Amino acid sequence: MAQQTGLQKPESIIIQKIEENIKTIKLEKNTSISIYQSWTFPDKYRYRISPNKGRIVCLKYKNIPICLLCYKIIKNQKNFEYRIEFIQGVKSKINKIDLKKISKLRFKEKIVDLFLFATIPIAKKTKGTIIYSDVEKIKHIFYSLKKEGYTGNLQEFLKKQKYSSLSEKRKELLDIYVESIKDFEKKREFVNSIRDRYFDKYGFLNSERKRVKKIFETINASDNKTHKQKYRPKKKTYRRPGRR
Repeated sequence: MAQQTGLQKPESIIIQKIEENIKTIKLEKNTSISIYQSWTFPDKYRYRISPNKGRIVCLKYKNIPICLLCYKIIKNQKNFEYRIEFIQGVKSKINKIDLKKISKLRFKEKIVDLFLFATIPIAKKTKGTIIYSDVEKIKHIFYSLKKEGYTGNLQEFLKKQKYSSLSEKRKELLDIYVESIKDFEKKREFVNSIRDRYFDKYGFLNSERKRVKKIFETINASDNKTHKQKYRPKKKTYRRPGRR
């Protein structure tokens, strides 16, 4: 870890601590973690994050990227927000045998578990909140689609458009719009599957979720063990009178 100075921002110190915690977590066979400041997606779009704002955590299988989690640390007036900006799979050239193993690995859960194990102890000390921002983003996108007449049922939406009576140009535009809806539904399904395991309907970490409870129990058990080892009283040795 870089030497901490008086000029270092609190966010940078928190990020360093999260990185340290991530490196101490034992991973499953053939999996590894790399941490980045930027990532180039298949469409050549390059996503960058400021060094004192957050990191991109990449889960790899046999050194091939399979999942990303990007987080930011945001300082409010009262506390810190540990904000997950996005979680998504990575399209990689992986053979069919390894692909089956990755499916069993449940990579999206592994990367969220990893982040929470690394972050919860720090969030507790700083009285911070952990948020999955895609939950609210998905809601806003859906509201905008509703204004265009889409209510969640694609077949129903298409019936209302009277596709056969549209001009060729209108059909072309509608086809593009339908593809964007399909992409949105895939994204919504992905986000909701993560939300339902870890977060509430607003995207805040939900300590009542079964998986989150397990993580807290493991962290608390580890903290208690460390505390006992650190403060275990030394055994007094008995000496007979007259002996040195």
